[in-house]
Amino acid sequence: MEVFEISNNRVRIPGIENELDLFYLHDKGLPGSALRDLMALYELGVGELTLLLNTSRSTLERRLQDGKNLGPYLTDALIELVKIYSKGLEVFEDRGDFLKWLNTPNYYYYDMTPMATLRNGTGRSLVLADLHKLEHSILP
Repeated sequence: MEVFEISNNRVRIPGIENELDLFYLHDKGLPGSALRDLMALYELGVGELTLLLNTSRSTLERRLQDGKNLGPYLTDALIELVKIYSKGLEVFEDRGDFLKWLNTPNYYYYDMTPMATLRNGTGRSLVLADLHKLEHSILP
């Protein structure tokens, strides 16, 4: 991985130590290569990532090729998705178990998968809150 580092079941962005650093990162933007890292974390193809980030395939392919920094919307979405991934690793303690949970239809999500709700900020907040509940053995 180039942009994200994984250690002790936590994902981190090198150089980011606190929320204020994340605030400034939004202005600067993550490099386009962060998209490839996110695809590897979640085991996604470009088509799936376009749905998850609510953007066009051509935009993602262009950012993957040119490596230019992402705009604020995509940077924000990637940061939220990395936080969810990190919390999922922490809660499930196993990448495979976390990805299985994300991709399994759930009655609580009206028989959708938690992954399907990650396509907007509201859904991402819902999944992150549910991971916090699971961490404390409160089943959603």
